[in-house]
Amino acid sequence: MHLAAPCTLRPLSILEDAEALFIDSAFELLLPEPTNACEAAALRASAFVDERLRRAEECLVEIHVDDGLCDYRLSADQVLGAYRSGIEAVANHCESSHGKAFHLLTTPQRHAVLGRLERGSASAGLARHGVLFALLLHHAAEAYFEAFNVCLRRRQQRLSSETA
Repeated sequence: MHLAAPCTLRPLSILEDAEALFIDSAFELLLPEPTNACEAAALRASAFVDERLRRAEECLVEIHVDDGLCDYRLSADQVLGAYRSGIEAVANHCESSHGKAFHLLTTPQRHAVLGRLERGSASAGLARHGVLFALLLHHAAEAYFEAFNVCLRRRQQRLSSETA
């Protein structure tokens, strides 16, 4: 997926550059390709997550625990902490295993890292960071549908102005 250029949205206020790069790269694997230019322009994953963090929203996520799913309600501070500590763990794993940052890995390598993250792989040093994968999935779904809604509203406004 080709995400929107950073200049199309206001600057990030919470996320650091490396965190934004990770989130954008992870979302490229989790979300379907945009079907049109509007969706591509409306969707910038790190800006979406940054906005949620800026607004200090709570988050309800499902996390795989043993053989089942558990629902967790995370405070805004817990969400930010999970992103920061999880991204740091992924960065450390990528540097030690591949010698480069997550966003510079090949697509199969990035898929493998996200798979380890989802499973909470102890061998990859990601055992306690499964919540990051749950947050990525949660925010990816929200971002995708929000981008769709933005495009729908733009189209409706354009049609309204053409018929007026």
